[in-house]
Amino acid sequence: MIELPKKGYKQTEEHKQNESKAHKGHKGHLAWNKGKSWSELAKSKMSLARIGLKLGEEVKKKISEAHKGKDLSEQCRKNLSYALKGHEVSEKTKEKISLATKGRIAWNRGIPMDENTKRKLSIVKKGKQITEEHLKNILKGNNIKPNKAERQLDVLLNYYLPNEYRYVGNGDFILGGKCPDFLNVNGKKKLIELYGDYWHRNHNPQNRIAHFKKFGFDTLIIWGHELKNSLELIPKLLEFNER
Repeated sequence: MIELPKKGYKQTEEHKQNESKAHKGHKGHLAWNKGKSWSELAKSKMSLARIGLKLGEEVKKKISEAHKGKDLSEQCRKNLSYALKGHEVSEKTKEKISLATKGRIAWNRGIPMDENTKRKLSIVKKGKQITEEHLKNILKGNNIKPNKAERQLDVLLNYYLPNEYRYVGNGDFILGGKCPDFLNVNGKKKLIELYGDYWHRNHNPQNRIAHFKKFGFDTLIIWGHELKNSLELIPKLLEFNER
């Protein structure tokens, strides 16, 4: 029969010292229960005993240090994956994680992913819907700012169409899961997208136009090379705004 630990019981210093000596004496010895599996009854009793049990900061630190640099076995990874399936993180926990990781440089920053990892991530993300709020948070978190070409177009818009368009490519405006570059802020349902000649060379602009049209927005696509010829670009912008 397994006895549950007494809740609220505090060990005396003498008790702690005796336990410490006993532990040192057992160093190098195999644990009596190594390789043995617990019965379901024993597991449930231990689980109940730990409910509401809070670890002290010192204990947490020791556990963290003990696990640093350890490689998890494939079986351990599978067990963790299975245990976390369907687990929903509360908003409070999300906030704590966000605060704890702010300013930290990701451990994998600058490390290219191998093809196997890319394939696994692709399989996991298939069919998952990203909410507009989630997308906005991603863009805001990455501190997206207008690039050189977008700044150039922004200058033209502010000069020839003052108080008409605002840069929203940083996630300020999401429409059906897509983030346009410029939004009309003067009551017109109009958007302007700037396409890079290299990055968007395989994209069909009509798909973007059709997507925003579903929400009642007209979209003008400007290609990067058009910025080099402002004499042709300016009339194009003015005509689109007046339509």
